[in-house]
Amino acid sequence: MPEAVLAKLRSEVRRALDSPDLKERFNHAGGLEPLLLPAGEFAALIRRDYDKYAKVVKDVSVRVD
Repeated sequence: MPEAVLAKLRSEVRRALDSPDLKERFNHAGGLEPLLLPAGEFAALIRRDYDKYAKVVKDVSVRVD
């Protein structure tokens, strides 16, 4: 995807998440707070969570039927 398109998308998402209406809706949905990270940091977070929860699943012997 062209960087200009990604930049526009990031900008619009940030603008939407900064809107008072959306903040209120997140708050009413249980106090949710969006986490906006650069792509590299987001990928690292997902990798850490994947590794952490894979260990938990293995440790408690969770099986998917």
